[in-house]
Amino acid sequence: MGVTKITLAHDPNDFEVGNRHNLDRIIIMNKDATMNENAIGYIGLDRFECRKKLVEDLKEKDLLIELIKKIRKVKLDNNIGKDYLIISNNKLILENKNLLSKMLKNENILTNYNGNYNKIDINFDNDIVSIYYDGSLTEEEKQLLIKEKERLINSIARRKNLLSNQGYINKAPKEIVENEKNNLMKDEKDLELIIEKLK
Repeated sequence: MGVTKITLAHDPNDFEVGNRHNLDRIIIMNKDATMNENAIGYIGLDRFECRKKLVEDLKEKDLLIELIKKIRKVKLDNNIGKDYLIISNNKLILENKNLLSKMLKNENILTNYNGNYNKIDINFDNDIVSIYYDGSLTEEEKQLLIKEKERLINSIARRKNLLSNQGYINKAPKEIVENEKNNLMKDEKDLELIIEKLK
C-alpha cells in the first residue's frame, strides 16, 4: 500500500487522474502567491515562507524522511538567460514596461540596441519585438547540461527497453504506455536541444 501526491491544477497527467476520479481542485494560493484560507496553519504566508514553515513542521512532528534539495530540470527551450534585452517600439509594450520588467524579471526593455548579442525577432501585435541575448554558456552551465545529457541518454535507453517489452505493452494500462511513449519523445527532443547547445 502507498500514497502518491498529485497536483490537479498543475500537471496535465494529474489533471486527467482528477477527472477520472472526480477529485476537487483545491486552490491554496491567492493571486499574489500568498496562502489562502485552504492552507490551514499557513494562511497569509508567501510561498517561500510557507515552504520553510512546512518543512519545519514536518521535521518537528518527525514526519520528514528525506528532503531532496536538487533541481534536475534544465531549461532547454532557448539560450536566453537573465542577461537579455527586449527591443521594441510597440506602444503596448512601452506603455507596460514596468509590468513586463516584473513579469520577465528583466529591466532591459529598450527601444534600440547596436551591440553584438544574438537576436530573435517575434511578431507581436502587428509589430516586431526583438530579443537580444548572450548565447554563451558558463562552465557551470556546461557541466549542468552534460549531467542532464547523461541523464537523458539513460532515460531514453530505459524507456526504449521498456517499450520493446511486449509483456509490458500487453499488461500495462494503455494510458501508462502512452505516457511512456510521450516521455520518450520529450526526452529525445530535450537531448537534441542539449547537444545543439553544447556545440
